[in-house]
Amino acid sequence: MATRSTDGWAEQFSSYINRHESPLSVLSPNKATSLCSNGKLQSVLAKAKEVINSLDLNHEPRLVTLAFHLIYTRANDTRESLDIIRKHMAYIVKLATNQKPDCSRQELSLLAGVLCDSKKLDTLKWPQLLHCHLNRKKFPPSIVASFYFFVVQGVLQDVSTLLHVLVLDSSKQSILWDVARSFLSASRFSLAIVDAGPALQAKYLKNKLKMLLGFIKITLFLLSKKPCENLTTLALAWELKLLETEYLLGQTPSNDETIQKSASNSTLKEFVEDYQNTLGIAHAVSKSQSLTTTATSAPLLLPPKKLKTPQKDSQDTEINLKINKYSELLRQEHLELDSTLEIISFLKFYKKDGFTLGKMLHALLPDLVLILKKQNLEAQILQLSRLCFEFGNSHTSHFSLQYSAILDMSSCLTIQSPRDLKRTRKRIEFSLWKIIKSDYTELCKKLTVAYFESVHELDIDSSVCRLVSELISKDLELVFLFFGASLRFSPQEQSDLFDQILPSLAETLSEEQHHIPKKIYTQIGTNCSLSSILKMAMLFKMHVDVADIEVSTTTESLMVATIETYNLVRGYFRKGLLKKIYCLVSAWLEEETSDAKSEEALFTQALNNLFEAGFYSMSREIIENVSKTGRTFDLSSRYDLDLLHCQCMVKMKQLDQIPFLLTEAGATLKKLNQSQDHPPVSASDAIRWKFQQIEYFFATNDTQKLETKLIEVNGIMRKNEFLLDSSCSSMSLEDRLNSILALAQYLLYASNYHFDTGSFGNAGSNVQFSLKLVRSLLRRSDDAPQSTISRSLNMMRAALRLAFKVYSHVGLSREALKYLKDLQKLGESGLSPIKSICDHFHLSTSFVYAGQNGIANAIHDHHSAMKKQFDFLALDFCQNMSLAALESKKIEKTLEDELALQVAFEILSSYISASSNPNQALSPVEVNDAILCLSLCCSSKTIGESSYVSEMAKVNKKVMLYKAVNVLRYEMETITVTHKAKIVTLSNSGCPVLPSAPIQTTNSATINWLIECKDCLLKMTRADYISCLDTRQKQEVYHLLRLCLMTLSCTLSENQLASDTSDLLLTLEDLSRDSPYHLHHEVSGPTENDVPEISPSVNESTLLIQGSVSTEHLKTLLPKGWTIISLDICSISGDLLVTKIHLGQAKPILVNIPFSRVSFGCSFEDVSQKLKNIIEQSNKSTKFDVTSLVKTKEDRKNWWRLRFSLDLELHDLLEGLDERLFGGLQSVFGTNASYSSAPRAFERDMSFMWRDIFKSLPTDWTIDRTVLDLFYDLNPFDPQGFYKEKLLEDLIEFTCPRMNIMATPDQVSNLAHNLEPLYQKNRNTDRKGHTVLILGDQCSQIPWESMSCLRGKSVSRMPSYNMVQDMLEKHHQFLKIDEDEQSSSISYVVNPGMDLKRTESMFGPLFSSMKHASGICGRVPTENELRSLIISSKVYVFMGHGGGEQYMRLSSLTKGLETERQGTTLPPALLMGCSSCAFESNGRLPTLSNVFEWLVRGSPAVVANLWDVTDKDIDSFTMELLQNWGLLHNEEPMNLSDAVKESRNECVLKYLNGAAPVVYGLPLYFDQI
Repeated sequence: MATRSTDGWAEQFSSYINRHESPLSVLSPNKATSLCSNGKLQSVLAKAKEVINSLDLNHEPRLVTLAFHLIYTRANDTRESLDIIRKHMAYIVKLATNQKPDCSRQELSLLAGVLCDSKKLDTLKWPQLLHCHLNRKKFPPSIVASFYFFVVQGVLQDVSTLLHVLVLDSSKQSILWDVARSFLSASRFSLAIVDAGPALQAKYLKNKLKMLLGFIKITLFLLSKKPCENLTTLALAWELKLLETEYLLGQTPSNDETIQKSASNSTLKEFVEDYQNTLGIAHAVSKSQSLTTTATSAPLLLPPKKLKTPQKDSQDTEINLKINKYSELLRQEHLELDSTLEIISFLKFYKKDGFTLGKMLHALLPDLVLILKKQNLEAQILQLSRLCFEFGNSHTSHFSLQYSAILDMSSCLTIQSPRDLKRTRKRIEFSLWKIIKSDYTELCKKLTVAYFESVHELDIDSSVCRLVSELISKDLELVFLFFGASLRFSPQEQSDLFDQILPSLAETLSEEQHHIPKKIYTQIGTNCSLSSILKMAMLFKMHVDVADIEVSTTTESLMVATIETYNLVRGYFRKGLLKKIYCLVSAWLEEETSDAKSEEALFTQALNNLFEAGFYSMSREIIENVSKTGRTFDLSSRYDLDLLHCQCMVKMKQLDQIPFLLTEAGATLKKLNQSQDHPPVSASDAIRWKFQQIEYFFATNDTQKLETKLIEVNGIMRKNEFLLDSSCSSMSLEDRLNSILALAQYLLYASNYHFDTGSFGNAGSNVQFSLKLVRSLLRRSDDAPQSTISRSLNMMRAALRLAFKVYSHVGLSREALKYLKDLQKLGESGLSPIKSICDHFHLSTSFVYAGQNGIANAIHDHHSAMKKQFDFLALDFCQNMSLAALESKKIEKTLEDELALQVAFEILSSYISASSNPNQALSPVEVNDAILCLSLCCSSKTIGESSYVSEMAKVNKKVMLYKAVNVLRYEMETITVTHKAKIVTLSNSGCPVLPSAPIQTTNSATINWLIECKDCLLKMTRADYISCLDTRQKQEVYHLLRLCLMTLSCTLSENQLASDTSDLLLTLEDLSRDSPYHLHHEVSGPTENDVPEISPSVNESTLLIQGSVSTEHLKTLLPKGWTIISLDICSISGDLLVTKIHLGQAKPILVNIPFSRVSFGCSFEDVSQKLKNIIEQSNKSTKFDVTSLVKTKEDRKNWWRLRFSLDLELHDLLEGLDERLFGGLQSVFGTNASYSSAPRAFERDMSFMWRDIFKSLPTDWTIDRTVLDLFYDLNPFDPQGFYKEKLLEDLIEFTCPRMNIMATPDQVSNLAHNLEPLYQKNRNTDRKGHTVLILGDQCSQIPWESMSCLRGKSVSRMPSYNMVQDMLEKHHQFLKIDEDEQSSSISYVVNPGMDLKRTESMFGPLFSSMKHASGICGRVPTENELRSLIISSKVYVFMGHGGGEQYMRLSSLTKGLETERQGTTLPPALLMGCSSCAFESNGRLPTLSNVFEWLVRGSPAVVANLWDVTDKDIDSFTMELLQNWGLLHNEEPMNLSDAVKESRNECVLKYLNGAAPVVYGLPLYFDQI
């Protein structure tokens, strides 16, 4: 429906929010550079930012909420989220200031989702908001505390406006108790205040006091109106909290009566305990601005032993007097020693009283420290230092810790004992670390300088490293405190310090701060040790330049080589680098060293780095040199090298040596297990050997051995250490993480195996479970080693790529796109730049496959720019293959200009000859992937004719089939251009197509090729072949086979064609349409078992081919009068392919109609584009920026003139299809023959008239039964009753060749004229039936139902023959909606966007007055509400924008069906919003429409709109539909399809609006309760 008040932006925001899938747990570090943005998205984001930046209360609340929601979904990190949160909170403050609690609650609900890491847009109730579990670790305490304050303030405002309701309904008063309990010390609200720190607690306490007074006032008001025990108790609870807060603010609570009353009330137990704890002990922490200035104290929440008594008051007075007295003494110039000792004793006496001690230290400490130093009282200095340290540490007081450090630094000058000196220094370092952790950077800086200047010999240990790391992470300039010339540290000390703090820095610094170690390295200069440089390269993602370092030992050679391999992994490549690495490593190999074990680990790491960087050939060559040099390795290193060698050989497709290498690795593993000198081999390490065997069997396509090995590994994986059950609690974190990764890797192998064997349900389940494991690991990656995180990211990338492959193969477009975009979000994390560039070229090609050409272009251009620094043949090839995919979409059908491909295969030839060169990156695996990606995207003669591809085809079934289909397609296109029949073809015999005109010039070679082509295509329909093709490839095989048989029928007789292929063609046609629905539940759901079983492969396609669609079985299910008609566009010829099935016909009728009949040179693309232009202009005319300009009478006339003009254009377009494309073949849509064959009299008279015109026919000649049914089904009269002779002429011209009759134009005209009396006589025999349209992807957007030949008929759509079959089997009582005692009759959602007031006023009262109806009107439903409404009703009606998908996730709906009402399917649905059934094109993936989500979840019928409609017309349509169908009282209700047909005429614009609603599913009757 058209948007009014929000200018359409709210719907656009909502649409993009719904398209934005849940972000990955871990994204790319450089994800801020998004490649997925396009112009439209950027404009929407710009508008959203404009809305949130303006903070304008005049904006519609929903618009602002959606704007914030959209911006949150696009936030790249926590810092960006915090900026948005602060703006959001400012907006909430404005709402609160303007007394808008409902709007505040909506915004707080969204904010709660963000702070809980959820980002859902569910409107929560106040109690839910009060008890939200926010992520206190991720977000600053001030943000968390402010959130709870906003919630409490919102409740206060809301309750204040509803006092009369609270008086009348005491049950509503429970919200007050919820708020009171949120003030308890253990509540999240109170904990947030404590977390906020000293600076904010006093402010928060004052705000808390104001709110308490407000709630007390409300409670007393309610008590005055309606006294009750509950309110009396609540008043006492408030009073206790008030007294407690006043005390913390320095006031003296004295209401003993309240305390006595509360003590005996069990309901107030928690409140009394809070009060007692708080008044028993409290402490103070203050903030000091300098080392010598006394700061004011800030009382904080701290708790207690006993209630304060009058005696306590006198004690406080006495303490204050003493503090004043001692303060005066300390200010005297000369203080007696006894007075100093008395003050120290006074402080020590109150050591356990935190509140009193804090107050004393604040008042006395600065002056006392000066006196102690002046009097040189070492013992007292030490005592006071310890006292300050203990207090500061326990109460997080930077003030006390500061003076503790100052006193300890003074003591260090005189302490003699090394042990005491070390202990004092550790105390200083800890104090400084605590201060810096409290964000007092400047203070800590001053103290640290003083400390290090006082140290003669620096003892660099963990505490020093921790302190220095923390300081540097807080302020980069502090680097100069420790390194360079600014401190007294010697160069060697700086080098040692740097070496030891590197691990601490790695833990402390964020990834954005990884440049800091390099800055330190620059300061140290040449004094930095090589081991430190190596450590820096290992720990931080940065380039370390070691080009100028000269090595003197082989150990240093290895270290430099390892550093350079890290540089390679991070993309820092220069000419000669590979040769340098090779020489350095070779030098180390040739000489034995003393520290062999650690250096072997370094050598293995260097080789792993080379492998990760993509230099497989060099890794292999260096490993082979190990044997040549004769160097011996530790067993553990030998095992790692053997497995790495295998991996290199698999990548390079050099498989002959792998069995020997695997045997060697197995022997090494056995020795490791038996060795006493090595720790036991972990299960995850041992399983690597098995995994390498699996990789080898995949590479050799040995399915039998692969299955055996997978089953063997399956048994191993089910052991405790991989399932991580409770018995594995003793495992180390690293072992547990490795076990999770091993399990995830195994699931990927299982998924790949199932995919290759055609078991797509198992493939999808396995890959989903693998993704779930990896994501869970990455969500908890804080303590994981960097290597584990990298492995996890790479595994996630492999899993997402496989998931896309599985889901795109079976045609589940929504899921495939989700995984493809998740893969894009993952970015370059965990990949070396070379592999990343290659990977993204493949990704670009995949986006072309999915029809996302804008994203594909952006990815290709970005990574082409990155590639300029690398000159490798494999990368050049992948780049050109990606370019070829993009170019293929700029040309209509095929790659006429294949320049990029020709260049690519020239590069490929060079690569093949240089593939053994160790200086070349990547491998044949990446090359093959590029070819496979492109082969899925488009047809290419160059690829088909490539010798390299021919070699691939010998070992890869998918490539073999692609090559075959490609060759057949090009040859078929050539033949059909020359020999294609000029008019349509049809048949009902064993041969699906027969000639409409003989072809005289076809030579025998062409005929023989066509016969071979037919045989080849028939072989492809075997289950083991067809399962290798994706949905679009299956469709191409169907089109090729149908076109081949059509062309053959022009030259061969029916007997020569022989085989009956009608059912096969029908099944083949249905495969590409039905597989998404057939496999939806199997592929979409997670596996039930933790580790899915590997069972012998069950080829699902076998079942599909052998018994998926049977014409005979389908006809047994069809009710009398039903006809099924399939419409599709041939991908080769561009013809409209029509298939008709009905009861009166033995075999399906197949008709090919060229679009050139509409007009010369016309194609389906022309018709589709014209419809698209009409709809775009219509949509534009209903936008607010257009309608807001319609102000005068003349404006309205012009606006309506445009609307009627577009309506007429659409009418003319449909009439053109009706009269010119179909013409006389409108009879294919007739249903008379579906009841019974034509009457004998009709057959007799028709045959007589043909014989009368065509004198050459024998006297006993009768008309062909198929042709007779076509004439019988034709209605040649217009609505006014005039005979349309042209239709008969058209049909006669079609059918004469079918019966071998040569007809002249005069004979055709005479016969058409003579048939009028026969049709006049049989005119009343036209009976109402039902037509089911099964539409191919390209045909779905056309409103065929509104063509004249169908507009008066009952018509519904179905996605596939199989779904027709399933629905008719499941809903044998399809004429009525089954009653369900648990269901409401009707559920409804009206105007959830709150901007369709006319619709709400029209239908809100109507539905609310219906006895068995329940629903939501005029507000946004929560997801749970909407799900319950849908699954608990017999009919669901949605009247808002779209189909309601913006208010609920599909996964939630599926979960509801599985858990809340098991076995229940979705009800029939009327989705009356704009474009609720719109189709989204996705390249070679099947088109997307939300209506299919209803059908696949069992809804038997859905009414929805193909495009945007205006609210007035669609409201009139809906009201009539409800009346006609029987939802409103009707004596003669119609079935759903008839009701829709009759309701179209209620629209003013009968085509622009009236043609938009269509029916999917069965023509149900509604039996009103």
